[in-house]
Parts: sequence; C-alpha cells; structure tokens
Amino acid sequence: MTATAVRTAKGRKTKDPFADWRCQICATGHHGSCPGAIWLNQANGKRRLLLCQCPESGHPGLHCTECKNDQPDEVDPATWLCLDPYVCAGKLEMRRKHSRLWQMLQAVKSHSAIVRRARRLQVEDQLAQIDPTQDARVDQLTEQMFQLEQAKKAKARNPRPKPKPKTGSCECCGEPTRGGRFLPGHDAKLASALKGRVVSGDSKAFEEMKRRNWLNKLPAKYRDGV
Repeated sequence: MTATAVRTAKGRKTKDPFADWRCQICATGHHGSCPGAIWLNQANGKRRLLLCQCPESGHPGLHCTECKNDQPDEVDPATWLCLDPYVCAGKLEMRRKHSRLWQMLQAVKSHSAIVRRARRLQVEDQLAQIDPTQDARVDQLTEQMFQLEQAKKAKARNPRPKPKPKTGSCECCGEPTRGGRFLPGHDAKLASALKGRVVSGDSKAFEEMKRRNWLNKLPAKYRDGV
C-alpha cells in the first residue's frame, strides 16, 4: 500500500492506508468469523492495532487478542489486550500445556534433535576415521531414541484415563468450577473490585487483599494501608 491520499467509507481524505481496513475473513465473505481486531507488525519494528471496518460483519465485542478474554473490565479498549499481562500470559501457558497438539510437537522436536545430533556425530566420526560402533556418544543417543520409541508405544497401548470431574465454587461469584478457586478470569475480576474499594477507603477490602497476598496489585501509595 502506498501513502497516497485515499477516501474512507465516511468520505474523508487521509494518507493512512489502513484507515478503512477490513480483515481477510470479511473479504472472503465469512463475516461471522471476523476477529474484530488484529496486530500488524510494521517495518519500523513497531506494532499497530487494526480494527476491522467492514459494515457487514457482526463484529465481536471487546476482547483480548492474545488469550480471548472478553470481560470488558479486564481488557484495555485502546490496545485490546488484558490489563494484567501476567494473568494473560498464565492463561496462554495453561492452554498450551493442556494442548495435545503442543505436546505432540514437543515430542517431535525432541526426537528430531536427537536424530540430527546422531547424524552429526556420525559424520564427525567418518571424517576422523573413528569406528562408529566404538563411539559412546552415538550409543547414548541411540539408547535415547530407543527409549522415546518405547515410551510412545507404551502410551499408545495404555491411553491416559480420563480424570474424574472435580467440583468447587468460585470465590468471586459462587458459581461451580472444575476444582479451582476461580472461574477463568474471575480472580482478576475480584482483585479489580477489591482494588476499587481500597482506593475509596475501605479498610476491610485492604485486609482481604492482604490475606490473599494481592498487595502488589495495588498502587504503591495504598500498599501500607488505608
């Protein structure tokens, strides 16, 4: 795209090539799957948030573009990212660890790394005119590959049993959970509510945040008490 003046859908002229930007999903006619906003990596190394301007799309509401959190009081409307980056990163990490695709990719990467190293050592032995059968390093890598194959076969023969359903109640709203203390995102929601009460002078809210070890979520001037 060039920086020449273009006319937006509202009729005003601008040099911004993304002033009337529409996502590729809307361009193909699948408006129901419109993400609403994406981050664009620019040539100067910075990132820019682009909001889809397609009038035919049923745009989703405000949500985090990283972890998909759609709680309005937990997402910054200017950046479409969670206000608490640590909670956002934790959700992504938990989702990745419980993804069977991610686990499979990690196993493939480990196996591939061992194979590449074994081949490299074999080439080094050939150049150095060393008998590969006398190289303990190659024997060790071969044993690791054998153990990985055996573990893969054992896992296929004995699939992991389904865990028993866990029950619990959310400490924020009281709704049932799967064994945790909070529903997804409700810990940040409770912390935000307590923070607002502390700022307004509620000492009981301060004691509650102190009991939960959440004082680091308060502004510095409120961490010694109200």
